[in-house]
Amino acid sequence: MADRLLKMRWLARAGVLAACLVLTGAMAADGPGVLHSLRVWDRVEVTVSPDVQQATRLDIVLVYDIALMPHMPRSAADWFAKSAALQAAAGRGLGVVSLEVPAMPPKRLVKLPPGAGKAAGALVYADLPPGQGATAAPLAPHRCVRILLAHQLAQQPC
Repeated sequence: MADRLLKMRWLARAGVLAACLVLTGAMAADGPGVLHSLRVWDRVEVTVSPDVQQATRLDIVLVYDIALMPHMPRSAADWFAKSAALQAAAGRGLGVVSLEVPAMPPKRLVKLPPGAGKAAGALVYADLPPGQGATAAPLAPHRCVRILLAHQLAQQPC
């Protein structure tokens, strides 16, 4: 009986150790993991292409209430037309960082509010000229995200 108890304790300890190693490896590789979601969006950069000749309005919308995600606009034109009403209705369920990004300088760091990493999701809306391509997209879930403003909205990890 004592021998069986020792074997069970050893198996439990080995299981805990294996789980810790898997989580540590996922975090080190910047891959998916339970703890990774707590460190999303530490840094956001905005880079402007030399082709962009005018300032661009850009909103980063942090969605804290996951139930709001299906109701979020799919284009920047819809977002900018309805943003005041959506923010009033959502209350603390949404957080918005609004920027006016000049054509120069070509790179800008964005200061996100404390707790941004706890958002259920985030969206980026860029007020680019019509017909230029994508103007809205989910914010990529990386610790550092670079938003590229050119003829369309794009993202990549830093």
